[in-house]
Amino acid sequence: MKSNFKFTNIKNTKEKDCRDYRQLITPFLNGKLSFERNGELLGHVDTCENCYDELRTTYMVMEGLKRLESGEAFNLGDDFGKVMRDARADYENIRLARKVMSTALFSVIIFTFVILMAGLFV
Repeated sequence: MKSNFKFTNIKNTKEKDCRDYRQLITPFLNGKLSFERNGELLGHVDTCENCYDELRTTYMVMEGLKRLESGEAFNLGDDFGKVMRDARADYENIRLARKVMSTALFSVIIFTFVILMAGLFV
């Protein structure tokens, strides 16, 4: 069912009401949430069984209707697991990339400062 994946960038997810998170489910499934909101929702559904079940049910209804219309064979339970694994991996990859970028930017700023300071003392 749920993973043991921990989101390190989530702040105070318990402060929000489940109703707020449930409003994010359809945009999440449609790929319309921001990076931050994706992380908030993923972190919340890892700790709230009711919202996780709501997310899973909504996915099955939305995806099941699409696939029935196309006549495509499907196993929604397995598919949902893959969707969640992919969403968690995407979130973690973006989080790490942002961390690397901020570290690189900080390094450039420090390097520039050192060069400027060295030029003052020459």
